[in-house]
Amino acid sequence: LNVYPSIAREVEEQYDSTYSYTVVSSDKYFWRQNEVSRSLGFDHVFDKDDGMTLRGSNGWADDSEVFSLASSVLPNDSIPFCCLIVPSNMHAPYSRNNIISCDVKFENIEDVEAYEYFRRAHYLDEQVRDFINVLKQKGLYESTLIVITSDHQVPDKYCNSSLKSALSEYIPVIFANTGIDRDDL
Repeated sequence: LNVYPSIAREVEEQYDSTYSYTVVSSDKYFWRQNEVSRSLGFDHVFDKDDGMTLRGSNGWADDSEVFSLASSVLPNDSIPFCCLIVPSNMHAPYSRNNIISCDVKFENIEDVEAYEYFRRAHYLDEQVRDFINVLKQKGLYESTLIVITSDHQVPDKYCNSSLKSALSEYIPVIFANTGIDRDDL
């Protein structure tokens, strides 16, 4: 986001009427999310006070609730919007049987923390898929640019050598539904 310090403002400048929001998995004051979101030009910041249940040892809402709230506050008409969704289930510690409900099975991952890391990544993928389906149902998908990024690559300590060779050493950034050939990015 530092590359685009006023991303929501840029959208607002192009259109007469816009809507922008951030959904965070805890308290909008945690990690200064309220301040950061406002500085980026977002109109609304939704957090635990907007109907999410905080769970687990970290006290954050489950990603399914974060994406559900993000879906519920999408505009119902065709006004341009910008949203930032900050999920939390990918944060450590990676112990089994945490708060997420995901039955995916991985073969050949013996390390409990590595297994849990990839289980949570799969769970997050499911939440993103469901959010995209809501965009499609509301007729917003075709006019939506989706950017998915991370704050760091897969931690070395969760990958044995065979797993590490299959993963990128770079911070993942995915552009979805752009209509741009990936070779042009």
